[in-house]
Amino acid sequence: MSTTKINLKNPYFAAFLAYLVPGLGHFYQGRIFKGTLYFVCILGTFFFGMHLGDGKVVYADWREGKRTWVYIGQFPVGLPALPALAQSKLRSNQALLPNKFESPLVGGFRGRFESDAHGIQADIVGQIDLQPAAGDFGQRSLKGNLVAGLLTTNAESLRFDADDFEIQELDPQVAPDSRRWMTGRMSAVLDNPKTGRVNGRVSGYVLRSVFDSYGAPLLDESEIRRPTDLDRAHDQLGGRFELGVVFTFIAGLLNVLAIYDAFQGPAYEDQEPPDTPRPAAQAT
Repeated sequence: MSTTKINLKNPYFAAFLAYLVPGLGHFYQGRIFKGTLYFVCILGTFFFGMHLGDGKVVYADWREGKRTWVYIGQFPVGLPALPALAQSKLRSNQALLPNKFESPLVGGFRGRFESDAHGIQADIVGQIDLQPAAGDFGQRSLKGNLVAGLLTTNAESLRFDADDFEIQELDPQVAPDSRRWMTGRMSAVLDNPKTGRVNGRVSGYVLRSVFDSYGAPLLDESEIRRPTDLDRAHDQLGGRFELGVVFTFIAGLLNVLAIYDAFQGPAYEDQEPPDTPRPAAQAT
């Protein structure tokens, strides 16, 4: 069409806004109903897929043999998909490796404690404070404190102070999971005078920041961790993982249409010229 009934303003800028956030370009053009429709439907489809896949289905990896081609279809959804691209480019490989501990780890801890003696098996809640320290041969150690804790069993709740907490396995700093899991051994002093000091095994997690988890690469390399991130995702989610990929992919394709609509505008039926009056019948 050479003309349009709607003022598209700057169509290039509108298309860019429509890419960043579905429907935003239409709001800029004053097309409120259609902008709302795109915003709700496209982002709803995208985040429903993310929910199905537990936030693990949108990530980017461009290494040879590991390329995530499906991300090309997810990318057009705009800002919600961009962190995956940033994670693949900005994060160092060290942050993606397990048992790396280069900065202090402080925060809330939740997990499970099993003592070597006394038969204590209990949920554990506390504040963890792990500080990197030089170990043998200059390596970083994984030791710290788990303080202000509470052991909760079926019979009682015991306050404790763990002055020796040694981590044996620690998840990477960056991973597609809101929880950073760790296992280790702990020596703790309980407030129960009959029990006193106990030693045992601890497994639990601290929460990751959104910056370290959203769009993080889902590694598929057994030499880095066993089982791999991809194995874990399929094992935990089953068919929900594939469904999550499909929904986020569809959302990206739908936004391609929304971007085009913001740039080109709606289609109108061609206006036909008015009917030419027929000449009056000649008298015979």
